Amino acid sequence: MSTQPGRPSYRYLQIAEDLRTRIADGRFGPGSQIPTKASLMKDWNVALGTVDRALDELREQGLIETLQGRGSFVCAVPEREPVDDETAQLRQRIAVLEGRLEAVEAQMMDVYANLGLAYPIPVSGNRIEEAR
Repeated sequence: MSTQPGRPSYRYLQIAEDLRTRIADGRFGPGSQIPTKASLMKDWNVALGTVDRALDELREQGLIETLQGRGSFVCAVPEREPVDDETAQLRQRIAVLEGRLEAVEAQMMDVYANLGLAYPIPVSGNRIEEAR
């Protein structure tokens, strides 16, 4: 569980918050498909039940709908609190940095795979454990 102030402590709430933020920021607009359950399980290193609970949260808030055999789609964008220019600029910079980090992690996974090594995964806090 996370111990960072201001962040949800349960993984399913962290996943839901991440998706909610990406919907609010426009990375997933109305009608857009959000990542698959399998993708979320892999990205967050969690079980199917955890992903299901996260998606249930978003469905209950009216943000997504799930169509059996097709996936989950954005049906509404949450209203955002008015923000000042500095906050908007910081959010934009964070979004860019998140994308760059994802690209670097993907490259590192390829490097590890090419070397025949297991990619290390975060366990908790700052500790890293080698994937089995």
